[in-house]
Amino acid sequence: RSKLGIRELRTAQPVFGHVPQNVQAFLRGNQLERIVVTYLDAGFFFANREAKAREFRQTFRVLEKALPKRLAKETRTRGKGSRQGRGEMRTRTTEYTHGDLSLRLLCEDGFLISLTIQPKANADRDWLAGRLPSRDARRKLLAANVRRQPNGDVVIQGVPMNDQHERAYCVIASLAMVMQYHGLAVDVDLLAAKAGYRGGKVARANWEDLFRAIGREAKLRLTDSNRYRLRQIKKAIDRGEPVLVGRAFSRERDALHREFAARYAHDPDATLPDPRSKAGRQDRRQWPTLRDGPGHMSVITGYNDKRQEILFTESWGERYRQRRMRTEEMEETAHALFFFGL
Repeated sequence: RSKLGIRELRTAQPVFGHVPQNVQAFLRGNQLERIVVTYLDAGFFFANREAKAREFRQTFRVLEKALPKRLAKETRTRGKGSRQGRGEMRTRTTEYTHGDLSLRLLCEDGFLISLTIQPKANADRDWLAGRLPSRDARRKLLAANVRRQPNGDVVIQGVPMNDQHERAYCVIASLAMVMQYHGLAVDVDLLAAKAGYRGGKVARANWEDLFRAIGREAKLRLTDSNRYRLRQIKKAIDRGEPVLVGRAFSRERDALHREFAARYAHDPDATLPDPRSKAGRQDRRQWPTLRDGPGHMSVITGYNDKRQEILFTESWGERYRQRRMRTEEMEETAHALFFFGL
């Protein structure tokens, strides 16, 4: 099965009469799988601006009324109610058809208005991007994604990238990356709405229930832990299963990891400070704690025993793949692990 790629298409041109906030094209290899047009997302709407909830509601109502009329006119079909998913992932949409295309309009009150355009054959009643193979076949496919590099890196390839942009969506964007990797046809905006990011605010979100629900949709078993378990992490990576990690975060420490990633790209012999050394003990004083600010979520995608490093990916764009952190620092700063496994 070829890997999923995501391309963002920012446009100032109207799509069915209205300018969207964002357009995403999901490609499987060189084949376009679906397009998701986001007209209104609470996270985008409230990010970095003094927007009022009343303004959001007014915009929502205008789009909620106008888009069905425009879609019905353009497709010459009456919208038909449809339903996808179960439990927390249950979603009601209105489906329009044009030739062999399905156009599904989603209006999640208070959160999101989006349109998914895809072939009718892909418009399944659940969120799976095609029929899942057997459990044994899935295990083999996942294991085939693991690469063991000459430098000692053991890394999972093929995890899609989702950019959370200026929104405080690290949990949801990281979750979307892992679920897309496992075959679910979901996106960040949808998951944020399902988690209840009302007004784009994380504090109001109920993402723990969403984790369990989406695991069931993907036919995966969710195991979580508030203790750092390196052995369990390495076993998951060896199986081709990325791990979600909630960890303490600071901008200063992030800058150090960003600078080291740039240095390592030019000098493969570059190393992070060993916490047992004098320089390492001094460096250790800079490790963040949850008292330093809000926590953060990343995707663990690999490890290197020789270098004693964990490889992790951030939901900030392609430049933030396979960053490196000493295993000791990850152990000290991690406060939650989420394993989605077969």
